[in-house]
Amino acid sequence: MKLKNIALIAALITLVSGCEQFDQFNEKFMGKKEATPASEPVDAVATVNGEAISVDIFNSYARARAQQQQGVDIDKHRGAIINEMINRQLLVQEAIKNGLDKQPQISAEIQNQQENILSTVMMRHYLSQNEITDEMLKQEYDDFIKNTNFDEYQISYIMVKTKEEAEDIAKKLDAGANFAEMAKEKSLDPNGKQGGSLGWITPTRLPAPFAKMLGTLKKGEHGIMSEPNGQHIFRMDDIRTQDAPSFEDSKKGMVAKIHKRKLDNYINELKATAKIEIRKTEETPAPSTEAPAETPAEAPAATN
Repeated sequence: MKLKNIALIAALITLVSGCEQFDQFNEKFMGKKEATPASEPVDAVATVNGEAISVDIFNSYARARAQQQQGVDIDKHRGAIINEMINRQLLVQEAIKNGLDKQPQISAEIQNQQENILSTVMMRHYLSQNEITDEMLKQEYDDFIKNTNFDEYQISYIMVKTKEEAEDIAKKLDAGANFAEMAKEKSLDPNGKQGGSLGWITPTRLPAPFAKMLGTLKKGEHGIMSEPNGQHIFRMDDIRTQDAPSFEDSKKGMVAKIHKRKLDNYINELKATAKIEIRKTEETPAPSTEAPAETPAEAPAATN
């Protein structure tokens, strides 16, 4: 078995449990406690060479398995789950017996797992203490409605290399040239062979500069965007307005967005009072100012 796999098996002790498992982690892997004679707790579902698998650890592991295999009946598969945990405990004991937990790479992997759990638990704890109010959700929805463009654009597109080519095409279009024919003849984009039509596009899904430029066009007008990869000529074929999503349909996305904002602010507050020294190396990534993403934080969708 590869060392990485053994490390992950050992790390599962921390992945599937709470405080009780952190105590076991510190005792087994970090040497934080003196060894004491093993005794079977009353709430153990099994023991392996005197090491107890507690009910709490079983429940946590079973929940994780149920999430991996949706619809699994924990009660029905209780015996199989306990057997899995026994197998895991045997492998963990063998890993410790062989000193694998003392290897720097393995110790680091175990520590990362523990810190991942603790940071996630702290984020959930903070959010539980700073709940989202109905007023917050209403304000978020009002801001979203106010600041979102619910138009959809039907556009056609030509791409060329140089600004001179783009301006020449624009002049011909102004003089009445057919956009689709120009696209078939001049466009470097594969879509040009079909006349350059891109169909209906929601501006919120476009890069901001493109959305801004398209927002200045009326039906039948065209414009040029200069980018490093070439010159982009767009024509506004048509415009239609969508209905705004309802408050209820937007609620899930708004909750995620507010949670993300709360966590970002909380971590920035912690950083403001912390003493942090970054010892940069070539492999050290730039520090992030954002909270780890515990839940997706998407804005409410503007389309169905």
